Amino acid sequence: MCRPYDPELAAALAMMAEVDISDLAAARAAQAREVAARFAASDATGVEVTLLTAPGSDGAPDVPLRVYRPAGSRGEPLPALYAPHGGGFVLGSPDVDHETNLRLTRELGAIVVSPDYRLAPEHPYPAALEDCYAGLSALARDAAELGIRPDRIAVGGDSAGAGLAAALALLARDRGGPAICFQYLCSPALDDARELRANSGQRRRRLGFAPCPLARPRLRSACPATSVAPRRRRWSEHLSRARG
Repeated sequence: MCRPYDPELAAALAMMAEVDISDLAAARAAQAREVAARFAASDATGVEVTLLTAPGSDGAPDVPLRVYRPAGSRGEPLPALYAPHGGGFVLGSPDVDHETNLRLTRELGAIVVSPDYRLAPEHPYPAALEDCYAGLSALARDAAELGIRPDRIAVGGDSAGAGLAAALALLARDRGGPAICFQYLCSPALDDARELRANSGQRRRRLGFAPCPLARPRLRSACPATSVAPRRRRWSEHLSRARG
């Protein structure tokens, strides 16, 4: 289905590769093949990668967590970045951001955690968000055991991952925790409108992405510090602010 877009985006849109998800199974298989090649060639020097699971929310399946830790850092509490992967909420896995997470772990000297959340349409909203929240809650609850500083947990992501990170910040605020010190949003799925339209607040709350903490200054005091940056900036330039 074609949808209107801002004419100013036309030049950038022409440079973007088209992603055909009309056959979702085929799209997932194609992405998995591409990612597998990059995964096999990735450089994990200086990083320990382990797999954990977090109990699911309200009877949901356990959530697999891929944990990246600077080698030789055990025993030293470190800041953590909780980073859901992108993929339009219908594609991807932690493998998508494997190279990025390895680099962030080395450059930041922090623990990076990527949740393998359930995908739509098989698992519609709020499955992905609740999976991510379950993983974030487990990090905060088991921070001492995992060697994480509970006061320096940040959330961040790219595209759908950024949307989930923003939604996590709002959900954590509304549920009274876990505490989030910073959020990094790269090309997030957010509405930058400065005024609510009729019924839009209810719709956004249902989607889990509103009210937008970036667009409404009166809400910023209730949300963690935020950095929104274009893709050309390196994650580490912004996330170093959360290192403490």
